[in-house]
Amino acid sequence: MTKILYITSAGSHWGSEESLFSLIRNIPQCRYEPFVLTVQGPFQQKLKQFGIHHAVFQSYTLSKKECLPFILLIWRISKFIRRKKFSIIHSNDIHSAQYSILAARLSKIPAVIHVRSPGLPSWLLCKNRIIIQLAEKIIAISENVKKELMEIGIPEKNITVISNAVDTSVFSKQMSGMMFREEMGISDDTPLIGIVGRIIPIKGQEVFIRAAAIISRIFPKALFIIVGEDPEADGTYVRQLKDLAKKLGIRHQIRFSGFRADIPFIMDALDILVTPSEKEAFGRVIIEAMAMNTAVVAANIGGIPEIIRHGINGFLSAPKNAEEIAAKVIRLLSDRHLYESFCEQGRKTVQERYTISVQVEKISCLYHSLLNKDNCRTRRMRKKLQQK
Repeated sequence: MTKILYITSAGSHWGSEESLFSLIRNIPQCRYEPFVLTVQGPFQQKLKQFGIHHAVFQSYTLSKKECLPFILLIWRISKFIRRKKFSIIHSNDIHSAQYSILAARLSKIPAVIHVRSPGLPSWLLCKNRIIIQLAEKIIAISENVKKELMEIGIPEKNITVISNAVDTSVFSKQMSGMMFREEMGISDDTPLIGIVGRIIPIKGQEVFIRAAAIISRIFPKALFIIVGEDPEADGTYVRQLKDLAKKLGIRHQIRFSGFRADIPFIMDALDILVTPSEKEAFGRVIIEAMAMNTAVVAANIGGIPEIIRHGINGFLSAPKNAEEIAAKVIRLLSDRHLYESFCEQGRKTVQERYTISVQVEKISCLYHSLLNKDNCRTRRMRKKLQQK
């Protein structure tokens, strides 16, 4: 049994944590024994709820202020690795990689980093370039992320592209969005267009509302829903969005659902998902919508064009262009044949390329190659010692 230590520095239950959760739940338990180090928060509660072995720790960053706790954290993780006899350490994000890779080096086991973010802040580039190169393998969630990693000097041979995935046993046709519509007071025949993701400017909720105002002129009965967590304590951005909707005369057509854990039901309830993000490393919500036979209109940025073939399984739009997004949504609402074709092709795309079984198989192969490489290295070292 191969013991894998997964480390995440994010306590919220966002896309990266959902991807990690799906991986752990679906990785063959007969071959691997997963264990998660995480920080306090909703994700830790979910691990507990599903009986996934985990422990809570305090995350630190490599800085003058946190230098000593950072060094102690590396030592503690290294000690934990040796005591529990882990074979591989898998960092779920760049921040946890700062200490987990060094701990893996200290413990003499292979390290893997999952890079999920579209670009690194300039203040992180220098130290992360060094740290990332210490990993045996880097998993990029899209070709776009791979390109960005290579641009900061990471060798191509160190990078493997393994896309995000959906568990089609969860995102299945058996899930019905009717209960969600009933909860929100939305009839079955009402066109429902939604955006799903954290409520932050980079996700494009403002563009979504501006597009909604245009769509509502042609489809006055359409409703628009904004699904996602507001990370701001004071709710400033949400108030700005509500004020904008009021100014455009569509406040009664815009609904805010807040954070929801029942994403498969929401995707089924939607007629169209709009993803007008300014940056998107991959676009997990897009494949979630496609898996539920929901049509998608998304910005032509980042990793999104790797999923959407324009005019075949969805529509791509120029970034920050509310008019173009609105035109694409109006066309789908007006052309039932095209809409159904997009839904069919979208689900086919997921089944062929983005199922959790495909992702798990690729990651399992990666683990296998690292363990074989590590065993070969150990044998070479033993042979040298015997010769001496």
